[in-house]
Amino acid sequence: MGPTFITYTIKAPTSRVRMQTIADNARSHRGLLTLSAVGAAALLAQPALKTARYFRRQQKKHSRKLGHRFLSPLAANAICGAVGEIAQIIAMYPVDTLKVQCQAKGTCVSSVLSCLRARQLGPLQLLRTMYAGCGSAATCSAIIGAAYLVTFYHTKGMLSRNAEKRAEGRRRGENVRSGLLPDIRSPTGVALAAAFVSSMMGSIFEAPMEMFKHRTQAGLIQGRMLNNMSAALRMNGVGALYSGYLAFILKSLPYDVAELVTYSELSRVQGPLQRIPVGCRDILTGACAGAAAVLASMPADCVKMRIELSGVTPRAGVLPSLVLFLGTARAMVRQGGLGALFVGMGPRLADKVPGTMVYWLAVEGCRRALQPYTHLGSIEQTDIDSEESPGSCVLQASC
Repeated sequence: MGPTFITYTIKAPTSRVRMQTIADNARSHRGLLTLSAVGAAALLAQPALKTARYFRRQQKKHSRKLGHRFLSPLAANAICGAVGEIAQIIAMYPVDTLKVQCQAKGTCVSSVLSCLRARQLGPLQLLRTMYAGCGSAATCSAIIGAAYLVTFYHTKGMLSRNAEKRAEGRRRGENVRSGLLPDIRSPTGVALAAAFVSSMMGSIFEAPMEMFKHRTQAGLIQGRMLNNMSAALRMNGVGALYSGYLAFILKSLPYDVAELVTYSELSRVQGPLQRIPVGCRDILTGACAGAAAVLASMPADCVKMRIELSGVTPRAGVLPSLVLFLGTARAMVRQGGLGALFVGMGPRLADKVPGTMVYWLAVEGCRRALQPYTHLGSIEQTDIDSEESPGSCVLQASC
């Protein structure tokens, strides 16, 4: 029997070999990488320098014309509206989630809190539950807030200027023609009409966002809110985003009109409140506007919430939606009396009143911060008695 040979193979650790290979390749190609980086920087330097010089020339040109005021009133109002909406939704989103869950289950706040405690969620899980859908809602709210505030003040400015022109024509004895704009002479009427137009404009964006936000908060859908909206749009068309549009309008119109008119009127008559600091005055006015808005829209909000969370989709058309809205309201009154139309009013007041305080405080604070940079050459006051409300020129400006 021949000799037996035993062969041993010693292998180096794979990870160490790979790391050594990567290091060798990096050293061998370091010069090439450096040369490539220098070449790319040289190629990009000239266009970047030309672009910087162009923007510097444009900035100097605008500075000669406008000084340091480069923002138009339209842009200032849009920025203020977006900042106000984002601040409001981030600050008050957990309270809004509690209100939605109360209305979805038909229970009180203590019952919802007991259910949350029974689930034994950790701090991070509880935070995710209370802020479900907040990111997408904040993104949509920025667009909504910009359109909402710009439409309100722009419409208000157009109506005020139209009323002033007609009044001037009547004083001169001229034959004043009735144009496209109505002749609204009182500041309250102007604010009322502007609030109506602003609410209708904002509802185009806000109605689908709010419906999917509420379904996310109630736990009826999972995942990102914008992804769910896109999926519904692909599967069922635009009608899937506006299935509860009439119910939303019936709720949002009294809410928006009450808030904007109340805030506008209180801003006009702030003469006796001049001793109060500006920030406190904004908070007080926002609180009054929020309380008026909640009281005016609470019944319609409860009915709209019941329709959204029931999963019932009305047939296309205004009449079927109106029939569904009124039928749902009658069913709620039969089951729980008139109090069923005010379920969740406590959380909604706790949400909306501080929410409007945060909103108008953020809007006015942003306005005051942007005021030194806003072009005043084309600004025209929209409030007839604007001198009584100092410091409100940018927001009450028309573009």
